[in-house]
Order: sequence, then structure tokens, then C-alpha cells
Amino acid sequence: MKPFPNQGGDPFKKPGGSHDDIFSKPKWPAGVGVSRSRSNGAESSQLEDEVQPLLQENTDEKKLEPKVVLTNLRWSADSGEFNEKTSVMANAVLPEDAQHLTRIEFKVYALTPDGKRENIDKGEGHLHAGSATAEFTLYWPQYRKDGNPLSECDFIFTAKHRESQEKESGTLRVTGPKEPIGKIWVKLVDRKGNPLAGLECELKGKKQSFPKKKLDEAGSVIWEDIPLEEYRIGFKSGASLHQQLVPWLAKDGDLHVQRVKDISSSEVLHSSVSPT
Repeated sequence: MKPFPNQGGDPFKKPGGSHDDIFSKPKWPAGVGVSRSRSNGAESSQLEDEVQPLLQENTDEKKLEPKVVLTNLRWSADSGEFNEKTSVMANAVLPEDAQHLTRIEFKVYALTPDGKRENIDKGEGHLHAGSATAEFTLYWPQYRKDGNPLSECDFIFTAKHRESQEKESGTLRVTGPKEPIGKIWVKLVDRKGNPLAGLECELKGKKQSFPKKKLDEAGSVIWEDIPLEEYRIGFKSGASLHQQLVPWLAKDGDLHVQRVKDISSSEVLHSSVSPT
């Protein structure tokens, strides 16, 4: 008797044969498994072909161009001086549907030695005959070098229309005078706040004195084009001589109100009346 039954001539074939099925590759139905991944690849290629025209439409450069283009940004002068005025200009052509939008916004900057931009001023102008202009004061930058104000600095400005990109000008070299020039503008009042009108005052600095002037009806007096220094105002009231330390102001500085506590407006009025 044969130890192994005849299995069709294959001595290694296991009896029954049904258990081998669990090790064999499954027979997936059509459209499932590997055949599905090949199908997705074909569908993706087809979708990319369909999307491509939409991408071309979104990157249409003509639609991204601004309606307004600013040109010929320029300063009114070749150079400037701190605290003096100058003008800036820009040109533009408005399309038919934006003829009412004439405003141009200008911003002025100082280019300080630390490589930064310091905001100086901003304003606006309106397009007329294709050009807009605005006037600015070239204020002294706040930046200090070794504790001192700059003796010179480059300025630039930018221009922006609502329907345009922001444009930047060329530089303007701005310098300062040998010494800052300002003014003494002061209003003298008594301890109650009443103006000391009619007093004759003299302005004195460490280096020079200036012509005498009278306080007006509001009690104020002004000396202009005054170099930076420490100043005092001197005036007489009766037999008394008064000295008041007053601040030096930049050219755009506001009126300074000085209270004189040891004198009254009635005393000033009495001393200013000539005897009959």
C-alpha cells in the first residue's frame, strides 16, 4: 500500500486542496483594488485638463493692472532747508469711470543715518489738468546724532491714488542753517491771567540784545529770525525792573503764555498813564 495517495503525480500537493485558497491572491471584482487606482489616475489627468483654462483666466495680467498710474513724481526745488516750505507734485491720467476721483495722498519722509524712514508730514492734493501738488514744511527730523540734530539729510515722498499703486519720489537733499533760527513769541499775563498790555519790553540773549517792543492789547510780543539761545525779557513797572526767562520757539512754534506773579495789570495800567 502506497504511503501517500496519488495526487495527480504531485507528491507535494496537500490533500483536499481547499486550504490553499487562503494564501492565493484574491480575485477582486472589476473596478476594485489596483484596477481602481489606474482608473483614478486617468480621471485626474482629465480633471487637470478641464481646470487649466480657469487658471489661465485668473492670471490674466490685464485684469490685475491698476486703473490709475502715477508718473513724474518731483520736488519743486533741487534742494531744501530744514523748517522751510517746499512743494511736491505728481502726474496721472484718470480713466473715464474715475474722473471724479482726483485726490492724491502724499507722505514725506526723512532718510535718517540708521537706514530708517522717519515720518515728517502727510497731506493731499487734487488732480487738475493731469497734475496734483501739495505744500509741506521740511521739519527737522527727531533723529539725533551724538545728541545733536542732523546738519543734513535726504528726504523722499510717496504718492498714492485710490486706484493706483504707491509710487516713490527721488531724494531731496535738505540742510540746516549754521545755527537754528526761530522766534520769541510770548504773551505776558498777571497772576490772575489778565494781559499786561502796553509794557515796553527788551529782549536780551547771552550774545546780543534786540530792539525794544511794546506788548499789544492782548499782552503779546514777537521777535522773529532769532538764533537758538537762552533769552530773557526785561521791562519796568513803576520803579521795579522785571526779568522773565522766555523760551526760544521754532518757526512753527505756538505762542507761549508767561505768567508774571509779582505784578498786576492795574499796576501796569497805572504806570503807563502819563501824569497830567
